Amino acid sequence: MHEYGGDMIQLATRIPKRLHRAMRLLAIEEGTSVMAFVSEALAEQLARCQTATGKNPGRDSRKVTAARRKVTLMPRVSADG
Repeated sequence: MHEYGGDMIQLATRIPKRLHRAMRLLAIEEGTSVMAFVSEALAEQLARCQTATGKNPGRDSRKVTAARRKVTLMPRVSADG
């Protein structure tokens, strides 16, 4: 089971090749999977947006709060690679 718990869905998206490579390399450096890296990055961005807007679009704010506590800040990766 994933560390954030709950049901998982598959997210298919297209990103620039250089961005994918930079993400994959950073995940390797951090000793984590790309899936975990993306999940943490999304949770971090959502937490920032929710803090800035004061809105919580999720159905269960307890899950979002728990996810926020588990997120560690990661360095930004430029799209240039």
